[in-house]
Amino acid sequence: MKKRVLTLVVLIALMPFLNPDKQAFDQFILVHVKERQHMKKGDLREQLYTFLGPVVIDQISTRKNYFFFSLYTLTLPQHSPRNFLGIYHIFLPV
Repeated sequence: MKKRVLTLVVLIALMPFLNPDKQAFDQFILVHVKERQHMKKGDLREQLYTFLGPVVIDQISTRKNYFFFSLYTLTLPQHSPRNFLGIYHIFLPV
């Protein structure tokens, strides 16, 4: 029982330090887009996405920081907004 409580306390104490920032979310989305487009490293299109992608993604995404976790919203033109939970450096669609 003591191990479980200690584990829970440690996990909660680590949450603020493992709350992913906006840059980590932007990189997560960029990697996801490249995978969906089947881009190969070094292709011209991949290089353009690598160069311009972070700027575009930064403009179409927002972050609400709740100290222990963050909620991200990705707003694409002609699509409904997509929400993600960022916790422990992991992004989960919600």
